[in-house]
Amino acid sequence: MFKSCCCAQDQDQDVANVAEVPAMQIYDHPEQNQEEEIPIKGETKVEPVPQTVPEPKPQEAPPAPKPEPTKPKPEPTKPEKVQVEFGFNDSTGSKKTFLFSEKPLGIDFDMQMPIKIKAFKPDSHAQKCGVQVGMILATVDGRNIEKLTYDDAFAQIAESVNKIAAKQT
Repeated sequence: MFKSCCCAQDQDQDVANVAEVPAMQIYDHPEQNQEEEIPIKGETKVEPVPQTVPEPKPQEAPPAPKPEPTKPKPEPTKPEKVQVEFGFNDSTGSKKTFLFSEKPLGIDFDMQMPIKIKAFKPDSHAQKCGVQVGMILATVDGRNIEKLTYDDAFAQIAESVNKIAAKQT
């Protein structure tokens, strides 16, 4: 026979509870009553100490978030107006540069080099900007087209004009 003790630590406290428990007789023979508790001489019984568990504190609800002030929506920005630069030589040999920001330009010219303005379509943007009949187109967006073939010059004109937004009606 031997003495036993039981030890348990309280989770909420830094204290261990120790209690002595009665020793049990171990029987070697099956005919003996194995469930009978036999106290050992000089042994005292220790009653278990009732555990008190503190009640959990009610949790406070977090404060409601403050509504953010509404910011005025920025106005949609208009796309930047694309401009195409055409340089012309007039009948006196003076060079004049014009910026076009809408299409169609409304100019008529022969399909040959040099590209010479021969007429304007009604409500022509080019005519409103100051282009005149008889002027010769010399540059497109800073590129000289005077020594190009007609097809290459027309390709550069078309590429530049296609960057411009169509006229809003």
